Amino acid sequence: AGGRDLLRAIERLAGLGERLLERHDLLRRNRIATQILQTTFSAMVVTDEHGQVTMANRAAEALFGMRARRMHGMPVDVLFPTYLQQDPLGASTWLHSEDLDAVLAREPQYHLRTLGSKGDVRTLEATRCSWRLGHGHGQAIILRDVTEDLEQQATLRQIALYDALTGLPNRAAIIETLTARLESSDAPLGLAVLGLDNFKTINDTLVHAAGDSVLQTTASRLRSAVPAGATVGRFGGDEFALVFSDGATEGLAARLAETLRLVGEPLDLGQH
Repeated sequence: AGGRDLLRAIERLAGLGERLLERHDLLRRNRIATQILQTTFSAMVVTDEHGQVTMANRAAEALFGMRARRMHGMPVDVLFPTYLQQDPLGASTWLHSEDLDAVLAREPQYHLRTLGSKGDVRTLEATRCSWRLGHGHGQAIILRDVTEDLEQQATLRQIALYDALTGLPNRAAIIETLTARLESSDAPLGLAVLGLDNFKTINDTLVHAAGDSVLQTTASRLRSAVPAGATVGRFGGDEFALVFSDGATEGLAARLAETLRLVGEPLDLGQH
C-alpha cells in the first residue's frame, strides 16, 4: 500500500511538473509575442470572440491617441466609427465576418477610417488574421496609415488628368471618360471638338497672358453652357472637347448652336 501511495504521489508530482513546464513555456511564448507586437511599426489591435479589444501595441496607442488599457474591453467598432466609413455595412462585414477565408479572398486589405490622435480623419489599410487558443478565439487587425499616400495619389491623378490653366479635364481624361462610357453602356454618345479660330494671332500680337485669359474665359463659358450629363474638357492648345451622353444627346445640333453662340460673345481683354 505504501508503494502504491508513493507511486501516486510521484505521478501527481510529475503531472504538476508537466503543467508548470507548459505554463512556463506559454508565458515565455507570450513574452516573445508581446515583444514582437510592441516593436512592430504597424499598429495592431487584438480582439476576442466578442469583438472586444484585448490588446493594442504602442503604434496603435499613437494612432488612436489613447492608451491600450483604455481600449481594453472596447468594441472594436468604436475605433472605426460608422459615420466615417465609405461603406458602413461593408466595413462591419469585413471586421466581423466569421468566414475569414471568403473575406480575404474578396478583399485581402480593406480601407477603414478612424479619428486620429489630433481629431483628424485618417484612412487605414487593414489586414485581418485569426487566432485560437484552447476554447478562446478572436482576430488580430494590422493597420497601416495610408492617408498621405492616398492624398498624394489624388494629387498625382489631378495633375495627370486635369489641365492646369483651365481646370478642365485634359485629353487623357476625355479619352478615359469616352472609353468608360462606351464600355459600360450602349446608350447614345456624342462628341464635339471646338477650336478657336485665329488663336495664334492673339498669342503672337498680344502678351501671352492674353491668350491664357481667352482660354480660361472660353472654358468658363463652356462650363456654363453645356447641359447636365455633358463633360467639358480641354483637348489641347485652343481645342476643347464636349462629351454628351444619356439624355444630353437629345437635340444635339441645337445645343451645340447655342453653346457656340454663348462662347462666341465678344470678350474684352483690357483695351482689346
